Amino acid sequence: MFVRNLEYQSAQDQLDRQVVPAALQVKNEECLFRGSATGACRLDTPNDFSDRLNSLAPRLGASRLLLLDSERRVVYDSLINGTPSYGVQIPIVRSSRVANISEARTMLGGQMYFAAGVSIPPKRDPLNASWIVLAEPQANIASAAAGDLATRLLEAGGAALEAGLPARGRRRGHRRGQLLATGQHQGLGRDRHARLGLQPDGGGGRACA
Repeated sequence: MFVRNLEYQSAQDQLDRQVVPAALQVKNEECLFRGSATGACRLDTPNDFSDRLNSLAPRLGASRLLLLDSERRVVYDSLINGTPSYGVQIPIVRSSRVANISEARTMLGGQMYFAAGVSIPPKRDPLNASWIVLAEPQANIASAAAGDLATRLLEAGGAALEAGLPARGRRRGHRRGQLLATGQHQGLGRDRHARLGLQPDGGGGRACA
């Protein structure tokens, strides 16, 4: 549970970091002619703006890009496989940890999501959006956490096994050394007996001529 909570907090922190550059990219798509100066910006049409966001969303590093109106209801949803959550209200609130960022945990399509958002001027957005939000399913984060934990356990087990091998190797080497020394000692004894003309068991005295 502790590891999972850490992973959830890490995922929320990542969304908090991603949402500001993502919002800048979204705002770059607002003008009919990209790169127009602020005073010369003519807003794109809602349909064309949505098409632009559909192309942009997969490059933002999160599962879903959402735009909310001033009542925090979804006016754009990048979801492709499934039913978009248009009109759903997301209870996004200011983060207590990160300045100028708001956060939420909310249900979308029956799944729990982590979300991070920033506010924008609605008059400058073709959809009259007031919030740009990135969202990630909790299930994805939990799966990643389980995979990371399994990897760490395997790495820890491998490290422990590797650390244990030299000690066992030394013990085996020491045992082999003992056996070799014993064999050499026995061989020397046999050679000495032969030179003295004794029986191998050492109990017969000299051999008769």
